Amino acid sequence: TIMLLFAGMMVALVIYAVVYMIALGATTLAVSELYVGRPATIVQVYRQVRSRIGGLILLMLLIALRIAGLAIGASIVIGLASAAAAIAGAGGGSAAIVGGLAAMVAIVAMAGGIVFLMLRYAMAVPSLVLEGLTAPKSIRRSIELTRGRMGRVFLLVLCASMVTYAAMILLQGPFAAGAYLSGLDTTRGFWLSIAGTVAGTVGGTLTSPFLVIGLAVLYYDARIREE
Repeated sequence: TIMLLFAGMMVALVIYAVVYMIALGATTLAVSELYVGRPATIVQVYRQVRSRIGGLILLMLLIALRIAGLAIGASIVIGLASAAAAIAGAGGGSAAIVGGLAAMVAIVAMAGGIVFLMLRYAMAVPSLVLEGLTAPKSIRRSIELTRGRMGRVFLLVLCASMVTYAAMILLQGPFAAGAYLSGLDTTRGFWLSIAGTVAGTVGGTLTSPFLVIGLAVLYYDARIREE
């Protein structure tokens, strides 16, 4: 049963990731059309993105593999440092402190590396859907366009994330508080929790396009300044 549940969760995660990438590509196309002064409809942008679905999925896999490779490498370092700290601690040596600090540094470095890669690849989707590049070339193009602009991309992601989470908290918070006061194990608490989840999802859905819009604008700004 646990294996079936895990398999179902993985399938749902893959489906969500694919749908998200397609929606991301379509939203980028829509923003692009509006940016240059052309009208855009939902049917039109999804028809345009249809020929790029394979490239978007491949792009998602390539980025995921790079981030996973970094995480696995850092996890090995963290495991070795933790093991060394445990062995040294058993002997009562000061090397345990050094090993523990090394593990903490590796964790911070891994988190920083993942954030760096995500910012570096932030313009890969606009490069793929707007320039018609392949997935590997889109990654290289994103690296070129974000060079010297990492700070602006970081601020955009930070501000957009804050808006999204603030909307989710504002919409979901009252329901969560009501569920807690009613009792999480009661029928009223259960339905309030469901309503809060739905409200939070709606808030995230309505505000998440801000990041896509901002990235599309930064993409055009980078191209105008460089080309």
